[in-house]
Amino acid sequence: MKTHSSHLWPWIILVIRLVMFVGIQAIFALGFLRTGIADPWESAANWWLFGVTITNLFCVTLLVRLFSQEGGRFWDVFCIQKDHIKTDLLTLLGILMLLGPASRVSCSATKSIHWL
Repeated sequence: MKTHSSHLWPWIILVIRLVMFVGIQAIFALGFLRTGIADPWESAANWWLFGVTITNLFCVTLLVRLFSQEGGRFWDVFCIQKDHIKTDLLTLLGILMLLGPASRVSCSATKSIHWL
């Protein structure tokens, strides 16, 4: 059964993710500061992948719990509907064909701006 507060959870989780990304990086930076490294934020940036992984594991766990509280299952969101699979795959192919060249142009433009 959905409650009024269940509509707020996506926004709450979004804020939690952003705060956790910064918070975990700050913890890494604090650890580097305590060890005497000259530029702790720069050193912490090299560990961003761990911060993202920790944050994502926490948020997926939170989502699984929220789905179960509402009587659903988290993994049911990712089910494949065989009625729409052909249309979905053709749409995906079209999007990839459009985005491929667009990303190449964007990459080239970014490289040219970087050298200015």
